[in-house]
Amino acid sequence: MNSEQLQCIEIMDLETVIYGYIPILIALFEIIVSIYLTKTRKKMFGFIVSFLILVFNSLSIYILVKILLDSWPSYTPHILILLSTILLIIQYLKFKKKKTFANIG
Repeated sequence: MNSEQLQCIEIMDLETVIYGYIPILIALFEIIVSIYLTKTRKKMFGFIVSFLILVFNSLSIYILVKILLDSWPSYTPHILILLSTILLIIQYLKFKKKKTFANIG
């Protein structure tokens, strides 16, 4: 192999890590954190948001694995991970809100 082929392989591996493996790890982390937040405070809002995050990230992981196995690339999983990140932030901020005597829920 010449140096141009090696450089092309290194770039492909870096792209695979950036666009494939890191989003999969982010999606798995979001699923775990969302389930933990739902488990600590059992509220209907938490169940709904956690279900949406689970569906979005599961679909994202499925599509990313298909892309890594030489399928046509798409930005759909990255958009779904972004949406679930926004939902996770909303879920975290909603659960972080302190309870007072006037605010029981």
